Amino acid sequence: MRGFLSLLLPALAGAAIVGVFATAWLVIRDDGDDTPSQTPRPTAGPYPILEDGQYIDSLPKVITLASGLNPVPITYGASVTDSIAVVRFEEVLETVIPTLGPGTRTPEDRLFRPVPWTTYRVSVQEWIKGGDGSPETTLTIIGGVEGEEPRLLTGTFLPQLGRTYLLTMDPHTPDIPGTGKFVAAAAGWSAFEIGQDAAIHVLNENNSRRQMGAWNLTPVDEFIALVKEWVVAAPAVTPTPPPSPTASPAAS
Repeated sequence: MRGFLSLLLPALAGAAIVGVFATAWLVIRDDGDDTPSQTPRPTAGPYPILEDGQYIDSLPKVITLASGLNPVPITYGASVTDSIAVVRFEEVLETVIPTLGPGTRTPEDRLFRPVPWTTYRVSVQEWIKGGDGSPETTLTIIGGVEGEEPRLLTGTFLPQLGRTYLLTMDPHTPDIPGTGKFVAAAAGWSAFEIGQDAAIHVLNENNSRRQMGAWNLTPVDEFIALVKEWVVAAPAVTPTPPPSPTASPAAS
């Protein structure tokens, strides 16, 4: 697979997830001091559902699975990823939990069960880069819900049905679980929510804020114009993000 999904946890606690990709983009490590990312048990209970007027910049933190890689923001990844689009998540088609491969050690506990991959039907509002021009497609994202437990990697989030996001993606390949035409990771430094306020919202997570926090609440048209510039060339200097997330606008 070309693009940004690089070395996507080839051995998550013995799981047969072998995805080895071309560039170092998907990084899921949080070096901050307030996220228990080193504890591999995800939060019990349903994944948080955001109310109207709330977006991923105010998403409550959940305990996630750390990967130990380093984040690369869209400012530097836009030129190498295969496709970038604005999509609305319409329906969950399937959730796949990879099975353990031969020669691997069976975990003694659910702590290290492989991360699910979730396939969605999405409507495409705009192809910013690449894509096939279709108004609707299918997209497989790493992360999902097993029973009622969310299982996802640090720095990523689970898209909420009926909401719109700008994200990067690559063509799906046979070595990736799921059946989507495209594959992606909803990493907060390369995937963003577009709110009803027509603004970009950056994930409430340390590295996401650190890398992309300066663009939180940027009008979507302005942000898309910037992304198109980053597709051609990365910016010479990365703006310094704010030290804390900007509060989401209150629901009207």
